[in-house]
Amino acid sequence: MPKRLFLVDGSNHAFRVLFALPPQHASDGFPTRVLYGFTLLFQKMMRTFRPDYCAVSFDSGKSFRNTLYPAYKGHRPEMPEDLRRQWPWLPQMVEAFGYKCVSKEGFEADDVLGTLARRFASPDLEVYLVTGDKDFCQLVNENIKVHDDRKGETLGPAEAEAWLGVPPHQVIDLLALCGDTSDNIPGVAGIGEKTAAKLLREFGSLDGILAAAADGRIAGKRRDTLLASADDARLSRQLATISTDVPLACELEDLVPRGIDEAPLREMFDRWEFGQVARQLLPHKAAVDPSGYRTAASAADVAAAVEGVRAAGVCGLAVRTTSEDPEKAEILSVSLAWGPPPESVVVIPAALLDEGAWGLLADPGVTKHAHDLKAMLRVLRRKGRTLEGLGDDTRLLDYVLVAHRRTHGLEDLAQRHLGHDLAGVDAQESLLGAESSVAAGEPAHVPLLLVDRLKNRLEEGPSRIYHDIELPLMPVLVRMEEAGIVLDRGALDAVLVDISARVTEAEAECHRLLGRKFKVGSPTEVGKLLFEELSLPTGKKTKTGWSTDSSVLEGLLDVHPLPGAILEWRVLQKLESTYLRKLPTFVAADGRIHTTFQQAVAATGRLASSDPNLQNIPIRTFEGRRIRDCFVPAAGHRFVCADYSQVELRVLAHYSGAESMITSFREGEDIHRRTAAEVMGLSIDEVTSDQRNAAKAINFGLLYGMSAFRLGKDLGIEHEQAQKYMDEYFARIPAISAWIEESKGLCRKNGYVETLFGRRRLIPEIYDKDYGSRHAAEREAVNTRVQGTAADLIKLAMIQVDRALTGRRSRLLLQVHDELLLECPDDEAEEVREIVVREMMGVADLVVPLQVNASIGGNWNEAHG
Repeated sequence: MPKRLFLVDGSNHAFRVLFALPPQHASDGFPTRVLYGFTLLFQKMMRTFRPDYCAVSFDSGKSFRNTLYPAYKGHRPEMPEDLRRQWPWLPQMVEAFGYKCVSKEGFEADDVLGTLARRFASPDLEVYLVTGDKDFCQLVNENIKVHDDRKGETLGPAEAEAWLGVPPHQVIDLLALCGDTSDNIPGVAGIGEKTAAKLLREFGSLDGILAAAADGRIAGKRRDTLLASADDARLSRQLATISTDVPLACELEDLVPRGIDEAPLREMFDRWEFGQVARQLLPHKAAVDPSGYRTAASAADVAAAVEGVRAAGVCGLAVRTTSEDPEKAEILSVSLAWGPPPESVVVIPAALLDEGAWGLLADPGVTKHAHDLKAMLRVLRRKGRTLEGLGDDTRLLDYVLVAHRRTHGLEDLAQRHLGHDLAGVDAQESLLGAESSVAAGEPAHVPLLLVDRLKNRLEEGPSRIYHDIELPLMPVLVRMEEAGIVLDRGALDAVLVDISARVTEAEAECHRLLGRKFKVGSPTEVGKLLFEELSLPTGKKTKTGWSTDSSVLEGLLDVHPLPGAILEWRVLQKLESTYLRKLPTFVAADGRIHTTFQQAVAATGRLASSDPNLQNIPIRTFEGRRIRDCFVPAAGHRFVCADYSQVELRVLAHYSGAESMITSFREGEDIHRRTAAEVMGLSIDEVTSDQRNAAKAINFGLLYGMSAFRLGKDLGIEHEQAQKYMDEYFARIPAISAWIEESKGLCRKNGYVETLFGRRRLIPEIYDKDYGSRHAAEREAVNTRVQGTAADLIKLAMIQVDRALTGRRSRLLLQVHDELLLECPDDEAEEVREIVVREMMGVADLVVPLQVNASIGGNWNEAHG
């Protein structure tokens, strides 16, 4: 049985992966989708076929064809930036896999593989050219085949002829006649593959066809075309011919698979965070060694663990609880991990936690690394215990490194970086037994293993964000969550009674307008009655039926009164169900609501709030403000509410250097009126309210990629007029459009953008083949630099305000994007208001001043001013 030589077209496979997989990056922003996809594709192929010999070739620059014909492949766009950055690593990775990677300057991968195929093919050695490129069919014979791995097809002479319509020895002439648009090979105008195949069957070769045209056997327009394009056809034949005599210093024995070179491959996989791939392909190397795990069974065991940690000076820490809700959680165990590999890991059941263990946690001289330190602090402090010596938090580290990821859980980190699956155990399960020791011990051990690995990936900007913002902010958030906020149940009940009655009235009004009852809360039923029963215009169907979202109903307000009534019902019903009925369920035993601030969620760096979400209470409607009326300070206290004024526009002015915006902010002018005057060539006094509104919409809308269509809709003007406004805006303030393009360019170049303070957001979709995804990525790039910088500013302000309040009884309660809410004793309120304004204004030195509006009030709405 003949042996097999696989010759792999690496370039073809790399581009195939590029367009097949979604973008992905390592934590440092390095793109990895092609490396990842190529690894899976190539290894699967090698496992499936197990060839006796193998070589891979990648294109390595221009070839002799470019000298022959400068326009060769000249129409192709530049290699995508993410692929360009990965390209040099592909040959290195193949070599580390243990396979020969062959290339030659001045020749393409096709030529290298063609040379090897012709050199080594024989009855005793079958050659398989692994590619989806039809050009390789010119090399096919009884000993050389083309294998299309994507289609799972292998082409011998008969299969190649069935595909192209000519036998392999005529493929070059076929390509010479019909050309190749992908390579910019001209061919003969008007001749496609079918016509070329027909001519070749009749006249045998390109030379035969041209001779037939010359002596009149081919007549008419076809003859004229062939004669006029004869030189192009001959040139195309040269370009399409795969060179099979490339001078390569390569013997067959050089192509024997060598086996994986573990050290460099493990280093690559570690850099690219291919933890799971490493576990599958590389020799087993347990990233998490459980041999040192044990559960303390006595006070002596606890004392020994405490002594071991104190001697090490640093440990990994995990606190296992009965609930994720810190207000309800009971401690089940505390786990400690320390020492050189194999690390010692001890799980201490709650019943054995003595003063020695608690003293260790309170010791600032012993550094504790953990995953989600904030949650541990909340639970321990609620139990009256102290946690000092806070080290690094792997959750925050991962968030700073890859904020675009949806999850930063420990299980996800263990899989990505260590190729390790955490053991699972039910929260109520006994801690007896080895499996439970592992499940409870890993959350302490894994962070200890990951800290240095993650910190080594921090570059200057992200490092500053982590050390100067996220870590110092974490204990501030803990104190805010502990403080909570008072909900006036009586006031809320009064609002509930009113809103509930109005929900009923709104529903009745909907029924009256239709003339019968229907389910106002059913989008399906509403869609059918609006667009089928009432036949209202502009209906649009989705996979699940008629769309009845707010934008659709708003477009029907002037057509029929029912859509407006439905919108009114929806607003009131959401207030009732989401806030008025749910908020009381979150009131704790102390009479206060303790929201949880999500520090590692938003890719822009913004904080989120949950259980309940106090950031989404509407403030632009009268009803929403009534809900804020129900949040009150404790007796003898007042609220101080401070918020940045137009902070995102001030950040934009700083970034862009737009002189009109800078002047306006420095002089305290109305920025929107100033913008309108600038764009429309008016004096500020001449600007009308409509013109100011248009400028305001553009000022804020451009940060979110607003289109002229959306602007026109928001302002109630024609699309053409909206487009004119936008064109004038960018023409009169070119610095802004230049900065927007700069932001997009930075994202395309690096795969990420950074805020003013160095917060980095990877935006892999900037390289997506889909235009819509790329366009959305460009909007994110622009928005992130502004909104992310604003998020950094308010976080820095929180840290400084909290520090400035040391020694006072006033405290931070809430943060809602650009707004801070504090609870102050009556005798401190005015002084604290001044402190907060000073600290918020002083967090950064921009080219324009940061303005802060601060008020004092007896409830949240009143304090907001």
